[in-house]
Amino acid sequence: MTADTLPPANPFSAPETWDWVATGYEQHTQPMLAPFARTASQRLVLGKNDRVLDIATGPGTLSLMIARKVAQVNAIDFSKAMVDCCRAQIDKDAVGNVNAQVMDGQHLDFDDNSFDAVFSMFGLMFFPDRARGFSEAFRVLKPGGKIAVTSWAPVDRSPMMQLLFAAIGSAFPTPDPPTKPAPSLDDPTVFARELLEAGFDQIQVEPVVHDCIEIHDAQNFWDAMVAGGAPLALLRRKYDSDEWNERSKVAVQTMREVLPELPHTLTSQAFLGIGGKPKVDTIPSTA
Repeated sequence: MTADTLPPANPFSAPETWDWVATGYEQHTQPMLAPFARTASQRLVLGKNDRVLDIATGPGTLSLMIARKVAQVNAIDFSKAMVDCCRAQIDKDAVGNVNAQVMDGQHLDFDDNSFDAVFSMFGLMFFPDRARGFSEAFRVLKPGGKIAVTSWAPVDRSPMMQLLFAAIGSAFPTPDPPTKPAPSLDDPTVFARELLEAGFDQIQVEPVVHDCIEIHDAQNFWDAMVAGGAPLALLRRKYDSDEWNERSKVAVQTMREVLPELPHTLTSQAFLGIGGKPKVDTIPSTA
């Protein structure tokens, strides 16, 4: 094992983590997330004059999807590498109404009541201060505007996640028992409560299931997840090449044993949280 230093505390809350995987994420992970972004965009009624904010945009999956339906999209992410990917796609597609910026979703540099709709696709769930993230989204949303946020459901509801966790567990066993996680958005009750505490009303949290990937070869799937998935990218940095390759062989063999006849399509479940900002702006109660 090398002496590489990993990001402190929650590594998924560090921009460096997402900088490391930006290119692979755009190539391998973005296609898996696009169906969830499409569902979220369809759940909010967007108008041609609307101004939209996409928080933690990544490579711009949702922003580019909705750009031609609205007047303007501000796509922000704290990872410069992700924003660079988004800007490159904006230029490639000649989209003139998407503005991609490096910005922390917990400290939005926008005026109050600026946007008709706010989205965060699998981003706000990683914020170290989710309450601040939700309150900032509430602040910049116009009265009567809507928010849509996605977060992964528990692993036991996602065949794709179950496969990955089985592979990781076989190749990288840990002697330490898992600790009970802090309340997270994979609990729909917590999800709804945090939207309510930020001031939103008309709250709905619903499960959404999509096919994520059709696996034709276990090795190729593993390689794609290492290139484009933050958890495996972080794990990869802890091992030298020889040990990583040996452990990867174990992981791939486990997947081959678990998977049925190939090709095989795997699904994942997420929760989609929807809320509205009251038309008469109110300050949420702290009681």
